[in-house]
Amino acid sequence: MAEVRFQVDDAYLQTIKDRLGERNAKNTDLVRDALTILSWAAEERSKGRYILSSERDGSDVGRLVMPTLEAVVPVGSR
Repeated sequence: MAEVRFQVDDAYLQTIKDRLGERNAKNTDLVRDALTILSWAAEERSKGRYILSSERDGSDVGRLVMPTLEAVVPVGSR
């Protein structure tokens, strides 16, 4: 198991916790959740899929763009 250490601005981390309604969440749990989402997004990109968000009615669609995900080469395109 790898141990990862990095520094995050306290205010930034607290803003995330507030948005999630998890003021007392453990930082380890937040990082685990963030890595779970990133892993899922990378898996979707490897299938040639995009990560989108929209209003409830499907309007105003936006696409998640991150250099890390843009570097994922879809399977079959390699």
